Amino acid sequence: MQSPRAQADRSLVSREVRRTLEATPNLHLRQGMVIDLIVARRSILGVEMQDTRRIGSKAVIVATGTFLNGLVHTGAVP
Repeated sequence: MQSPRAQADRSLVSREVRRTLEATPNLHLRQGMVIDLIVARRSILGVEMQDTRRIGSKAVIVATGTFLNGLVHTGAVP
């Protein structure tokens, strides 16, 4: 098999990463779709979620979904 990235242990890696993040002090995980940034005086103060929650924060990390313009190769290798 040729692959730039094998996902044989994908579920194990996901569980371990989540366990590590959940055990990190002062890190609060929230899941949902962000629809807007809360901005004042050229500073980001938080995010507004699709479900109308407004979450304030000293720092905001913006990350795309896994398959935003992603390319998946399937099939036999020639």
